[in-house]
Amino acid sequence: MASEQMFRKKIEVDGLKEQMVALSQGLQSKYKEFEEAQKQSYQELLEKGAQVLKRAIPDWSEDKQVAVRDYALSKGFSQQEVSSIIDPRHVQILYAAQQYEALKKKAKPTAAAAKGAATIQPKARPEKMDDAAKIRLKQNKIRKTKGLSNADRADQLMDTAIDRFL
Repeated sequence: MASEQMFRKKIEVDGLKEQMVALSQGLQSKYKEFEEAQKQSYQELLEKGAQVLKRAIPDWSEDKQVAVRDYALSKGFSQQEVSSIIDPRHVQILYAAQQYEALKKKAKPTAAAAKGAATIQPKARPEKMDDAAKIRLKQNKIRKTKGLSNADRADQLMDTAIDRFL
């Protein structure tokens, strides 16, 4: 009788092993289906993101994508972090930062050249005189004419008249 029970138990164990193998195979096939669906969903997200980038960034191309990836890597992102970026907004921000850095590099030589350029000094403008100062100046000119000849006085008066009209 004991051998009969052992035989039944062995059949039970064998049946359980077969169920376990069937469940394991079912799980593996479900996991593969899940992985495929996940890959397909990921590809769709990448394609939609690429369409958004083509509309948002002029002349978006594979070269620009590589340049943005290289820029992100140069700023300390890991390869895994860069590969996991699927949101096109993040790519746009990285692209803008990369473009800004490129413009800064181009502007440095210009700023250095400007530092070495000669400084232009402004010329002093003549001060504007008020009416009283103008009258005193004219009176001084007339006083200076007392010891002059008539020709010199005429020149002085002519200069004064010209100053009035100019």
